[in-house]
Amino acid sequence: MNMEICAGTVEVHIDVSTESESDSIEIVDEFPRTRRRTDILKDLYDGKWMEAKQGEFSNIDLKAKSAGVEDGELQSMRKDQMNVLHEKVERRLKQLDIICAMPEKHRPAKLSDDIEAALIPYPKSEVLIHKFNIKITRRDIATLNSPNWLNDEVINFYMNLIMDRSMKNKRLPRVYVFSTFFYPKLYQSGHKSVDIFTYDILLIPIHLDVHWCMATVDFRKRCISYYDSMLGDNPECLKLILEYLEAEHLDKKKTPYKTAAWKLECPKNIPEQMNGSDCGVFSCTFAEFKSRLSPLDFTQEDMPYFRQRMVYEIIKGELLEEESMVEGIEEKREYWRR
Repeated sequence: MNMEICAGTVEVHIDVSTESESDSIEIVDEFPRTRRRTDILKDLYDGKWMEAKQGEFSNIDLKAKSAGVEDGELQSMRKDQMNVLHEKVERRLKQLDIICAMPEKHRPAKLSDDIEAALIPYPKSEVLIHKFNIKITRRDIATLNSPNWLNDEVINFYMNLIMDRSMKNKRLPRVYVFSTFFYPKLYQSGHKSVDIFTYDILLIPIHLDVHWCMATVDFRKRCISYYDSMLGDNPECLKLILEYLEAEHLDKKKTPYKTAAWKLECPKNIPEQMNGSDCGVFSCTFAEFKSRLSPLDFTQEDMPYFRQRMVYEIIKGELLEEESMVEGIEEKREYWRR
């Protein structure tokens, strides 16, 4: 895989397709300063390359299923493969120093003792919290250190924090979250034991092998949205989710689900990722904001703050309360009555 990354004013090509540990970097030439950093970084996730990688992942998944591999073994295989890729990309991102600095407005005078203690890297296997039938170790929490990519455990735990808050706070929409392993197995996932139609919002993490996105289902607005911090499109994902809703409705309600009026969208006027490592944090933040009907008024510059905040919320086992959940709540209630 060749990646073009903005580092100062030079264009850098990195090859991570080889197993070599040489980490060679080739300086190609200067490019005009008018070239947008966003466009350069989008080359990290070239459309054809992403399709090829997604196809490889799907083939691995299907081969494992045909061989009768259990879910636990499948997840272990996937983690091993992702860890190898993560190490290579993270090593190169650190060498290029393309990570955005924390803005002054979000720079805390001092990290809380709890966060500092949680980010101590050893012993890696030490369990920091066990909740929602998920164990978060120091190895997992370390993925929240920039420029690391978030892993399945951190994202699944955070999604459960969002759902847990919605169950406890009756002022908020009822939210149901899916596991990160749901979408890759959507074709063979079967029916949920829970009735998803009793909820207001569904949150579905989408893992495209090397990129995280977030899909949402809003039953009141009859809308399925796909939030990609790289502003990509995924109509296949939207169609699959709609078909899943139709199948679930037929299973639970024994009647066809009327979806003709439903809207499928890939919003573009959303916060945009400006580096190669924050897609998981963006996806979790999209989910958290949408779960409380909040405008997506954050930027790439806020990601260091959200990384630290997620560390704190995970080790404490609950989300911090937002003032916006209290302010304007009557307007939000009226929205959900419609």
